[in-house]
Amino acid sequence: MEMLDRYIYEVGRHLPANQREDIVKELKSLLTDALEAKAEGREPTEDDLAQVLREFGKPEDVAARYIGDKYVIGPRLYPVYKLVLTIVAASLAFGLLVSMAVGYSFTPGSGAGLWKSALEFLGRLFSGLLGAVGGVTIIFWIIEQVMQ
Repeated sequence: MEMLDRYIYEVGRHLPANQREDIVKELKSLLTDALEAKAEGREPTEDDLAQVLREFGKPEDVAARYIGDKYVIGPRLYPVYKLVLTIVAASLAFGLLVSMAVGYSFTPGSGAGLWKSALEFLGRLFSGLLGAVGGVTIIFWIIEQVMQ
C-alpha cells in the first residue's frame, strides 16, 4: 500500500495546511472503500489500487475538488468590479482630457505642441489606468477575502 500512501501524500501537498489532516483522513477512507469494492472480497492487488487511483484522478485535481475554486474577484463581486472599473477608467480619461484641454488652452502653440500634449495624455492615461486597475483590484480582493 505504499502507492496509496504516496498518492495521499501528494494530494495533501496541494491542500491548505489548516484543512489537510481532515481531508487526508477522508480521502484515505474513500480510497480504501473503493479499493475494497474493486477487490470484491479478495485481497486487493497493486493493479486494483492503480486502477482506483487512476479513476480518482491526478493528485492536484483531487485536491482542487476539495478546496474548490479560488478567485481573485469571485463571481458574486465581478459585475460590480467591472462597473467600478468602467466608472474609474471613464472618470480618469475625462479628467485627463479636461486637464489637457485646459493646459493647452493656456499655452497655445504650434501643431507640434498639440501632438506632444496628445502623447503626454496617452502616457498619463496608460499610467493612470494601470494604477487604477491595480488599486480597484486590490480593494475588491480584500472585500472578497473578508466576505468568505
